Amino acid sequence: MPGRDSLQTLRSFLRDERAAAARYRRALAEFSDRAEADELNACLASHERRIETLERRVREMGADPGTEDDDAGADAGAHGDGLIGELEASEDRALKHYLDDVCKLDGETRRLIAREVLPEQVRTYDSAADLRLAGVHLTGVTPETT
Repeated sequence: MPGRDSLQTLRSFLRDERAAAARYRRALAEFSDRAEADELNACLASHERRIETLERRVREMGADPGTEDDDAGADAGAHGDGLIGELEASEDRALKHYLDDVCKLDGETRRLIAREVLPEQVRTYDSAADLRLAGVHLTGVTPETT
Protein backbone atom coordinates (compact mmCIF):
# COMPACT_ATOMS: atom_id res chain seq x y z
CA MET A 1 0.00 0.00 0.00
CA PRO A 2 1.36 3.42 -0.93
CA GLY A 3 2.52 5.45 2.02
CA ARG A 4 2.08 8.94 3.32
CA ASP A 5 5.16 10.22 1.44
CA SER A 6 3.64 9.12 -1.87
CA LEU A 7 0.38 10.87 -1.10
CA GLN A 8 2.05 14.11 0.00
CA THR A 9 4.26 14.09 -3.09
CA LEU A 10 1.29 13.46 -5.39
CA ARG A 11 -0.62 16.31 -3.81
CA SER A 12 2.38 18.57 -4.33
CA PHE A 13 2.54 17.56 -8.00
CA LEU A 14 -1.21 18.17 -8.26
CA ARG A 15 -0.87 21.71 -6.86
CA ASP A 16 1.83 22.43 -9.44
CA GLU A 17 -0.31 21.08 -12.28
CA ARG A 18 -3.34 23.11 -11.22
CA ALA A 19 -1.20 26.26 -11.02
CA ALA A 20 0.23 25.52 -14.47
CA ALA A 21 -3.26 25.08 -15.93
CA ALA A 22 -4.26 28.44 -14.42
CA ARG A 23 -1.20 30.10 -16.01
CA TYR A 24 -2.06 28.66 -19.43
CA ARG A 25 -5.67 29.83 -19.10
CA ARG A 26 -4.34 33.32 -18.34
CA ALA A 27 -1.97 33.14 -21.31
CA LEU A 28 -4.77 32.05 -23.61
CA ALA A 29 -6.85 35.03 -22.52
CA GLU A 30 -4.04 37.30 -23.71
CA PHE A 31 -2.95 35.31 -26.79
CA SER A 32 -6.35 33.99 -27.93
CA ASP A 33 -6.22 35.65 -31.35
CA ARG A 34 -2.60 34.69 -32.06
CA ALA A 35 -1.14 31.73 -33.91
CA GLU A 36 0.49 30.63 -30.66
CA ALA A 37 -2.93 29.94 -29.13
CA ASP A 38 -2.97 26.43 -30.65
CA GLU A 39 0.27 25.52 -28.89
CA LEU A 40 -0.90 27.11 -25.64
CA ASN A 41 -4.16 25.14 -25.89
CA ALA A 42 -2.20 21.93 -26.41
CA CYS A 43 -0.13 22.67 -23.30
CA LEU A 44 -3.25 23.44 -21.27
CA ALA A 45 -4.85 20.18 -22.41
CA SER A 46 -1.70 18.31 -21.37
CA HIS A 47 -1.78 19.85 -17.89
CA GLU A 48 -5.49 19.06 -17.58
CA ARG A 49 -4.81 15.39 -18.47
CA ARG A 50 -2.09 15.30 -15.83
CA ILE A 51 -4.47 16.78 -13.25
CA GLU A 52 -6.95 13.99 -14.05
CA THR A 53 -4.21 11.34 -13.82
CA LEU A 54 -2.94 12.64 -10.48
CA GLU A 55 -6.44 13.06 -9.04
CA ARG A 56 -7.33 9.50 -10.08
CA ARG A 57 -4.20 8.13 -8.40
CA VAL A 58 -4.86 10.07 -5.19
CA ARG A 59 -8.39 8.59 -5.12
CA GLU A 60 -6.99 5.10 -5.74
CA MET A 61 -4.85 5.65 -2.66
CA GLY A 62 -8.02 6.31 -0.67
CA ALA A 63 -7.61 10.05 -0.31
CA ASP A 64 -9.43 13.13 -1.51
CA PRO A 65 -7.49 15.10 -4.14
CA GLY A 66 -9.20 18.34 -3.16
CA THR A 67 -10.25 20.95 -5.67
CA GLU A 68 -8.67 23.81 -7.55
CA ASP A 69 -10.12 26.11 -4.91
CA ASP A 70 -7.80 24.43 -2.42
CA ASP A 71 -4.92 25.72 -4.52
CA ALA A 72 -6.23 29.28 -4.82
CA GLY A 73 -2.89 30.59 -3.60
CA ALA A 74 -1.35 30.08 -7.05
CA ASP A 75 0.47 33.27 -7.97
CA ALA A 76 -1.16 35.73 -10.31
CA GLY A 77 2.12 35.97 -12.18
CA ALA A 78 3.23 37.99 -15.16
CA HIS A 79 1.07 39.42 -17.89
CA GLY A 80 1.77 40.52 -21.40
CA ASP A 81 5.15 39.87 -22.89
CA GLY A 82 6.56 38.42 -19.66
CA LEU A 83 3.98 35.66 -19.65
CA ILE A 84 5.77 33.34 -22.11
CA GLY A 85 8.99 33.57 -20.07
CA GLU A 86 7.00 32.80 -16.93
CA LEU A 87 5.45 29.76 -18.61
CA GLU A 88 8.88 28.43 -19.56
CA ALA A 89 10.30 29.06 -16.08
CA SER A 90 7.35 27.33 -14.41
CA GLU A 91 7.64 24.36 -16.79
CA ASP A 92 11.34 24.11 -15.92
CA ARG A 93 10.60 24.21 -12.16
CA ALA A 94 7.89 21.57 -12.54
CA LEU A 95 10.19 19.26 -14.49
CA LYS A 96 12.86 19.59 -11.80
CA HIS A 97 10.21 18.98 -9.11
CA TYR A 98 9.11 15.74 -10.78
CA LEU A 99 12.69 14.55 -11.25
CA ASP A 100 13.73 15.48 -7.70
CA ASP A 101 10.69 14.00 -5.94
CA VAL A 102 9.74 10.96 -8.02
CA CYS A 103 11.97 8.91 -5.70
CA LYS A 104 9.55 9.66 -2.83
CA LEU A 105 6.79 7.70 -4.56
CA ASP A 106 5.88 4.04 -4.21
CA GLY A 107 6.80 1.84 -7.17
CA GLU A 108 3.39 1.76 -8.83
CA THR A 109 2.98 5.53 -8.63
CA ARG A 110 6.55 6.10 -9.79
CA ARG A 111 5.85 3.98 -12.89
CA LEU A 112 2.64 5.94 -13.56
CA ILE A 113 4.54 9.23 -13.37
CA ALA A 114 7.31 7.90 -15.62
CA ARG A 115 4.85 6.53 -18.18
CA GLU A 116 2.13 9.19 -18.30
CA VAL A 117 3.25 12.40 -16.64
CA LEU A 118 6.97 12.98 -17.22
CA PRO A 119 6.86 12.66 -21.03
CA GLU A 120 4.07 15.25 -21.11
CA GLN A 121 6.02 17.54 -18.77
CA VAL A 122 9.03 17.39 -21.07
CA ARG A 123 6.80 18.19 -24.05
CA THR A 124 5.18 21.24 -22.42
CA TYR A 125 8.58 22.48 -21.25
CA ASP A 126 9.87 22.17 -24.82
CA SER A 127 6.82 23.99 -26.18
CA ALA A 128 7.17 26.89 -23.75
CA ALA A 129 10.91 27.12 -24.43
CA ASP A 130 10.29 27.11 -28.20
CA LEU A 131 7.75 29.94 -27.86
CA ARG A 132 10.19 31.99 -25.79
CA LEU A 133 13.08 31.31 -28.17
CA ALA A 134 10.87 32.32 -31.10
CA GLY A 135 10.49 35.69 -29.41
CA VAL A 136 6.72 35.49 -29.03
CA HIS A 137 5.37 38.85 -27.88
CA LEU A 138 1.87 40.26 -27.65
CA THR A 139 2.82 43.03 -30.03
CA GLY A 140 3.84 40.55 -32.71
CA VAL A 141 7.32 42.08 -32.84
CA THR A 142 10.15 39.64 -32.35
CA PRO A 143 13.42 40.73 -30.77
CA GLU A 144 15.24 40.28 -34.10
CA THR A 145 13.05 42.90 -35.82
CA THR A 146 13.34 45.65 -33.23
